[in-house]
Amino acid sequence: PPWGSVALLTLLTVVIANAQNVRFDSAATTVSFSEGAVVGTRRLLEQARGPVTAYHIVSGNDGNRFRLHETRSSAADNAVSYVHLETLKPLDREERDAYALNCSASGNNDAFTLVRVNVLDINDNPPVFRKKEYNAVVDPNDKPGTSVIRVIADDADEGKNGRLTYHMGP
Repeated sequence: PPWGSVALLTLLTVVIANAQNVRFDSAATTVSFSEGAVVGTRRLLEQARGPVTAYHIVSGNDGNRFRLHETRSSAADNAVSYVHLETLKPLDREERDAYALNCSASGNNDAFTLVRVNVLDINDNPPVFRKKEYNAVVDPNDKPGTSVIRVIADDADEGKNGRLTYHMGP
């Protein structure tokens, strides 16, 4: 504009009112796998809301034991219909009994949730005596019920799987 005239500058801001942000309803969720689960076992997870394009495990997947498996719709939008946590390697509760996976859902933005994974025990470990051999001398004058020897064994399994019962053979 020429000198002395007034210029009017208009700033236009466009806001997309209908854009949905990706979000999880829960900040954390818990799933469980048996330590005897075969590789490829899946657990259904809560899906994020909004236009999700992909799911990722961001951290906590030590040893790469898990992956997120997406099942996509056959419709034109190819949207994620289901997301499962899947085992990629065998789990061993005696080695590690829990994982905390920080997972993300991506779309217009990134949303995060914590997936706690509990590894459940199976009876997969035999009891082990603390000594290889136990010897005792029985005094013929001892009364019945007299304690002669103490044997100790340990079992790495937990709960009912780790309870021991002793029996004497013939």
